Amino acid sequence: MNFEDLIKKTLEGELLYLEDDATVDTRSDTREVTTEPELIASINNVIEEKSEVEATEPDKNEEFAATPPSGRDEPRFTLKDVDEKFKSFIIRDPICILTGSMATQGKGADIDLIMRDEDLPEILQEAIRFRIYRMVAGEFNIPFDETPDIVHFHDEPFGSYTSYKNLYRLKVERIPEEEVHQMESCEIIEKSSDRIIGGIVSSDAIDLEGERMNPKFLEKLWNNIKSLPPEYLNLMIGHTSSQIGQLILEYNGHKSGLRDNKLYLIAKLRTDLELANDVWKAILAGKLHSFSIKVQIRRPIEENIKKVCNKNKCWTELLDGAFIEASLTANPSNMECDKLDILSKRVEII
Repeated sequence: MNFEDLIKKTLEGELLYLEDDATVDTRSDTREVTTEPELIASINNVIEEKSEVEATEPDKNEEFAATPPSGRDEPRFTLKDVDEKFKSFIIRDPICILTGSMATQGKGADIDLIMRDEDLPEILQEAIRFRIYRMVAGEFNIPFDETPDIVHFHDEPFGSYTSYKNLYRLKVERIPEEEVHQMESCEIIEKSSDRIIGGIVSSDAIDLEGERMNPKFLEKLWNNIKSLPPEYLNLMIGHTSSQIGQLILEYNGHKSGLRDNKLYLIAKLRTDLELANDVWKAILAGKLHSFSIKVQIRRPIEENIKKVCNKNKCWTELLDGAFIEASLTANPSNMECDKLDILSKRVEII
């Protein structure tokens, strides 16, 4: 398989593998289930061709339209004036209030929150509630799907009628030390030759395969990764045998680590391979946007995998294993892994 086919197979659809019964089963945070896999099928959907992805790269010779002043009025303000005078401000204080038994008695079986946001856009309401659900799930080690049974939102614009504690205000915050981004005729200069990305490779969320990494397993896995020599920290593409980079623990103040039961890793892509070059272009084009991790469950397997049920929901709990490799994928099974950060500053506009 050439590198173009490999990229397209990774981007276009799920990869199917045969399992080798002689090896220990491993599970990854993608829809692929692999041990010592043999690629047997791919591709159901059609994506844009490689040439279209390449077209998203900036053309260093392109001239941009200038943005001259309108000439209608004499200038009354300077950039410095706006920069100094425009401050952060509060939209609503409070917007979220803790009430119920937690406020009246200091403890309770659930969390009641009054929301003063019914007049705000629905998408903003959903974002606030989603972030609170995710925070509660991570901080209190609760499966995300169960958080609506524990956190109860009440729409009440006038606030609480019993004891309460204000939790959140809605604030518009100034961005500190931000530079002007020129959009007129300019010269684009490569700022860094590094290709550094970061992202969540696994978490304690139940994935689409009905599997969940136990928080203690995540901690063991992170300690395992930290202890490995650099040559074992491989970054692959689609859990195949093609290495396109290496995991690193730190880059320019960004650090790999385990935070809120989410394993965040940083990786450096190779610059000497056409395959890695195509992967980098796909990342910049937003076509490749997820991390995945492959682990080997430790023996005896039956002691490190267990079935867990809570109410009407059951899943497979992974308790212990060893790091094999991390991969880039377009089809994460764990949706918390569906985002890549580009950490290296790629271009500078002057």
